[in-house]
Amino acid sequence: MVQTRSSRYWDKRAIARLTEAERNSEWHFREIKILYEEAEKDTVASLKAIYESFYRENKFDMTALNKIVPTAEVEKFYADMEAAGLSKYLPKRFTGRVRRLEMINAQLWSRTKQLAILENEIETKSHIETINGAFGKTIYDTAKGIGATPAFEQLNSRGIEVLLNTPWQGANYSKRIWGNSNTLANQLQQTLTKAIMTGMSEERALYEIRQRFNVGSFYAERLIRTETNHFENETEFIAYQEMGIDKYVFVATLDGRTSDMCRSHDGQIYKMSERQEGYNYPPLHPFCRSTVRGYIGKEYEPRMRAARNKLGGKYFVPNMSYSEWIKDVRFNPNVHPADVPTIMP
Repeated sequence: MVQTRSSRYWDKRAIARLTEAERNSEWHFREIKILYEEAEKDTVASLKAIYESFYRENKFDMTALNKIVPTAEVEKFYADMEAAGLSKYLPKRFTGRVRRLEMINAQLWSRTKQLAILENEIETKSHIETINGAFGKTIYDTAKGIGATPAFEQLNSRGIEVLLNTPWQGANYSKRIWGNSNTLANQLQQTLTKAIMTGMSEERALYEIRQRFNVGSFYAERLIRTETNHFENETEFIAYQEMGIDKYVFVATLDGRTSDMCRSHDGQIYKMSERQEGYNYPPLHPFCRSTVRGYIGKEYEPRMRAARNKLGGKYFVPNMSYSEWIKDVRFNPNVHPADVPTIMP
């Protein structure tokens, strides 16, 4: 028997699904952050060794840096790159005569690429967990909400693979990881080149290298959080399609951190056929925290929805859009001051 949910059920469940996915990705990002810390330590140790071997009287020994690397050392490096699946990216002449400075740059590059491979493995695992969780929970929550079980087909491994590999905003997460690693590799090599050209002190060079890794770690965090939002909402879209639901409601987080973009869409109802990720379907921007819920009729709309005050505490308000909520809490004298959010400029 179909039932009407007259409480805050729908928004609550949509937000709970996204929150669970975000919590799961947080654990995986911690793994990735450790990888960046280890890569930074290795690179710093290598740079210290370079200074110890080639830095004399505030300048580098260019004669030593331009010497040819022993063949056995080059062959071992090439074999290591081949085992990691990276040898195809090396110059074809790399099996021949290689100067020491070229080898140092290649080692910097290889460290970032091995980091990217491990980061991709962890992030792939995280996104598969998000997809599997989102699909089943979306259908379960909807079935529980209406008191009937919709007909649907389970999302299989092939469907998950297609979802993982489908580009959005120009690329999929794997290509973005590779692109971020290219940026990091180029920045590390530029730092080394500047150090050699200017005779930069070891302390300054180490500081710049650490800063590069800090930026790289931030990019990794931004990527996994944004992609988690993408896969959570994309999977919910697939689930709603399976259930024959043809409209969705945009759900933004009611707090002062919400972007102007998400505020403007909050509570709006859109046709599934007209959804445009990045425009009227989340994520709308990096670190987006918005989600959606299926719209199955006015009679199923909630009377209440959750909001957060500036201290992070949750409270409930009548079902309203973000713009209505902002006006209400800012000017309603009956609202406790702790419930007034900090409004971002």
